[in-house]
Amino acid sequence: MIVLGTPFVLAFLSMVNTYRETFTDKEVRRQRSLLFQASSGTEGSEKANNLTYYSILRKDRSGAAIHDILVAHAYCSANGLRYGGACQKVDTSYTFQSAHENLLRTLGLEDTFLPFGPCPSESDSSAIILERETYFATDSAILTKGWLSEIKSLRRPSPPRPSDRPVQVAVHVRRGDVTPCQSNVVFRYLPNTHFQRIIETRVLPKHPNANITIYSVHKSFEDWESLSGYQLDLHSSAMDVWDSMVNADILILSKSSFSFVPAIFNTGRVIYAPFWHKPLPTWESTPDYILAESQAEVERLRHLCPE
Repeated sequence: MIVLGTPFVLAFLSMVNTYRETFTDKEVRRQRSLLFQASSGTEGSEKANNLTYYSILRKDRSGAAIHDILVAHAYCSANGLRYGGACQKVDTSYTFQSAHENLLRTLGLEDTFLPFGPCPSESDSSAIILERETYFATDSAILTKGWLSEIKSLRRPSPPRPSDRPVQVAVHVRRGDVTPCQSNVVFRYLPNTHFQRIIETRVLPKHPNANITIYSVHKSFEDWESLSGYQLDLHSSAMDVWDSMVNADILILSKSSFSFVPAIFNTGRVIYAPFWHKPLPTWESTPDYILAESQAEVERLRHLCPE
């Protein structure tokens, strides 16, 4: 029997981690080498100015796809590169393309990122397709204060908020395909009590008359009774939900790009739930004691899962 912690296992784990890091680093180094070659010297600068850089449009849902586009744009901005947008692979089906387009319009960024065009061919010397590992190498750190100012300046202006409205709180509760019963997504499940605790301890003490809306979908492992004291919106379009999230005075996130992306454009208070994408520096992280309580509740709910 092999015991964890023995020299053999430690050496093996080190080897695996080194391989993973080397694979990612190799891709990043390759892209950076291309960028260096394109920008070195006068001739290189002219070449770089003539190059257009693309990311490949993701085939999954709109939150992740638009998140990807924004990070690629931020990466190009940070490196002085011209971003051509997200391109589509030939002979690839994009089921959620119309949803991507509608949500980019909701953000007021249709003139910046639409339409999606075909990816350039490998023989096109004027274009480079960026590897995702390259522009996501530093995750949210690439979304700098300077880039935030730039991307917000590119948005179509939105109507002013009424000055006399009550404090608006938008809460994203990720449900649907995320349940406490599936081992591959249980990490992303936040129970109803998680959001209750945040509202009760982080919102209501200062804003007892806040207008609080829960945004989710009908399909949920837990029923909605425990959150029925707030406005429950299970019907609105994704565009209307994003518009509400962007304009909320307080936005409470799930572990999801669906709320992460509109949070980037929110100028109020954002309360973040830790997951694989790091928060922006101005966001407020959920307190550890609430996260611990939420994890305990998820474990309790797991015992209720059908066998």
